[in-house]
Amino acid sequence: MYDWNEAVRSLNVGLPDDIARLKAAGYYQEAIARIDRLLAEDWTKTQNGPASNGIAPPEGYVPPENPTPHGVDALRDALLVQKEIMRRLPGEYCWTEAEAIARMQERVKDFTAEEFKKLDWEGRMDWRFVEGESGIRPGSPRRCWPPTPTSPPGS
Repeated sequence: MYDWNEAVRSLNVGLPDDIARLKAAGYYQEAIARIDRLLAEDWTKTQNGPASNGIAPPEGYVPPENPTPHGVDALRDALLVQKEIMRRLPGEYCWTEAEAIARMQERVKDFTAEEFKKLDWEGRMDWRFVEGESGIRPGSPRRCWPPTPTSPPGS
């Protein structure tokens, strides 16, 4: 059985630049596909990481002794954990802006799209891009106002 808790320790290894950019932009499926491609490579040839996207090194190139300081296993673990994170993120940020506004309108009388935009501008909405679209985390609008004395813990 894979030890996810132990694998999380490898997250500080980071992601290859192309995958990090895709993750930051919310293109999780493409990032996962690139991770799968890297994981399918035979790293025994380099012993320090995946081949550089299939490009042969220049003649006479001598690779650094250990460009992946924690080794191949740490990089593999980091890629696997990042893949799992990206697999879960779309389910966490599943509301569209219209859905979030509709939910707020169910809870707050006369709530408007302009008020939503203001909350977003103030950084009070929990959102991220998911496959090119803005995804909002359910419950995010609930956290927009300070708790009242009757609010349950965590709201």
